[in-house]
Amino acid sequence: LYEAENKAKLNEVLALQASSKSELEEVEMEWMSAQEELEQMELEVNQ
Repeated sequence: LYEAENKAKLNEVLALQASSKSELEEVEMEWMSAQEELEQMELEVNQ
């Protein structure tokens, strides 16, 4: 993969990795927000 003839493929894979990491961070933030909202709702129900 690191040979000169594979440079285009390497760049493609690295770009995919970067976009995947970015998307993962976004989804994790949404999940954490939903988790906090759920915990708050559980507290309200149990009071």
